[in-house]
Amino acid sequence: LLSLLGFDQAYTRFYNEVSDKRKLLSNCLVLPLAMNLLVIIGVQIFGRPVSFFLFGQYEPFIILSFAAYIPCQVIQRFVMLFIRMRQQGKLYSFFSLFSQVISFVFLMLFLLFWQKTFRAIVCANIAGTIITTFVLIVLYFAEDVRRTKQEATASESYCIDWTLIKAMLLFSLPLIPSSLLNWVMSYFDKISIRQFCTFDELGLYDVAFRIVRIIELFKGIFSTAWIPIAYKWYAQKVPAKYFECANIVTSGCVTVLFCLIVVFRNILFLFLGEAYRNIDQVLVFLLYPPVLYVMAETSGIGITLSKKSVFILVVSVITASLNIAGNYMLVPRYGIIGAAISTALTYTVYFWCRTLFSRKVWFTFHLGEYFVNMAVMFLLSVNIMTAANKILEIAILLLAFSYNGYGSLKAYKKLRG
Repeated sequence: LLSLLGFDQAYTRFYNEVSDKRKLLSNCLVLPLAMNLLVIIGVQIFGRPVSFFLFGQYEPFIILSFAAYIPCQVIQRFVMLFIRMRQQGKLYSFFSLFSQVISFVFLMLFLLFWQKTFRAIVCANIAGTIITTFVLIVLYFAEDVRRTKQEATASESYCIDWTLIKAMLLFSLPLIPSSLLNWVMSYFDKISIRQFCTFDELGLYDVAFRIVRIIELFKGIFSTAWIPIAYKWYAQKVPAKYFECANIVTSGCVTVLFCLIVVFRNILFLFLGEAYRNIDQVLVFLLYPPVLYVMAETSGIGITLSKKSVFILVVSVITASLNIAGNYMLVPRYGIIGAAISTALTYTVYFWCRTLFSRKVWFTFHLGEYFVNMAVMFLLSVNIMTAANKILEIAILLLAFSYNGYGSLKAYKKLRG
């Protein structure tokens, strides 16, 4: 996060405003790689305390390997963005899968022929990242560079444009503390449980998160596809009704998915066993973050479209502060349910802050669908916490499906008309 300096988000925002895409990519790498060098030096100088913080003991080989791992992560991030912004979905998916497969192969080799400790996991990830980055550069990025028809064009594409870098830096600067605060918001519940609860409770919380990854998967796919489309629409000055239609359809889809998982949670518990059937109260609140994040991706896109990234920093400060306070107040008293409620409340505030700021700097889109869908999720949550009435759950699911199906159809007809 420190090495990227927010330039990965600046790259996606400026992609449709700069005609020479190679020039944009090469200039995006200048400051992150310079910052990356400082991070590497810092990690090596303070290697012992960093190692004790991460692993509980001094691991000189792993600390040394970070010198190769961190720059590979930075380069891989930008080259993957290069593919993503060109909407080459199959290629993007291939390299994403390739990285996981390579890491898995190395993990098996290390476990079988080296040692069965955490070092095997860490080193497998490092090896997978380094090899994937090398393959990306050699097989894709280098090949794309060779396609440049004229040498003059090529030299121009890779010259440093400080005016462009300054413009991207002004956009990305508020995103640096914002990214770090978002990291705190994502992990502080687990830190609090580790501090105030037992390992058994931490394990149950992690199991609930595994079920939540069903929506996390949808969130990742949606974000990867949506951002390039949104920026392209904005550059092409498509009517605002396209964005509003995306708001309605996205909100409806994730709300129905939320309801389906909650209503049919017992089927999921069959695969986990009896010991985990008491996590339904935790599960329902842990579904809020991915659902509200996806909704905020469409409703809050106006902040980045208008380049008012300072509002993202404001949102991050508010939500991270609320998350820390909520966990400290609720976890000691209510355990993992308190952590889940604090997380759900934090992401509710996150969604509304991003949405309202977006309306302020962009255009005044309707909020009715969001109020209804959040009321549906709230009703299901209250039902799970109190009566757990299955008939009421099914009735809420049918209501959500009918309302959002009708709303999406209506939005589509308006778009076509």
